[in-house]
Amino acid sequence: MSAFSILDNTIRYNGTSGYVVADDYNFLVRQYNLSRAITSAVEKKKLPEAFRKELAEYYSGEIIRNGNDKNVQSEIDLIAKIPDGGKAFVCGTGNNLSGVEQIKETDLKDLIISVYPGFRNQNRETWKKALALTELINPYIEHQRIRNRETKEYTDVYTLLPGKVILLPDESVLLNARPPERKL
Repeated sequence: MSAFSILDNTIRYNGTSGYVVADDYNFLVRQYNLSRAITSAVEKKKLPEAFRKELAEYYSGEIIRNGNDKNVQSEIDLIAKIPDGGKAFVCGTGNNLSGVEQIKETDLKDLIISVYPGFRNQNRETWKKALALTELINPYIEHQRIRNRETKEYTDVYTLLPGKVILLPDESVLLNARPPERKL
């Protein structure tokens, strides 16, 4: 699974001709090895298959196609903090992925309430930790902090990107959320 994603991104990096010049070879080998080490950690997690595939594609795309260097051990430690289990969702239509529920919601808070209706009554601190955990373990959730000019109060908005698989941890995990220190 991840080796295919890595190779696919390598092909995109090289264009359609597939030629690699000597200077690029060592660079690509290093990137491939970084991608493989990180995506191997993703494969070992007990997560929905579609989300594991999405994460593998994310990392291989970031490292190979976008050329972003990653600290392997730091990323593996972060991946280890993703809670096992959960449910996979994709925002929008047209994706018939096995084990993934299609949703119309683009707001993370609305998704949590629709999947776990009892969560609506949780206190502000529990909500804050649950939203932070879910956002930090999903590379395709965008967080914005919007300030109202009149009241000078801030509102946090968490938006699900269309067409990307999102992991929603189990309700028991959200109730006792311990978010990682940074985003994937």
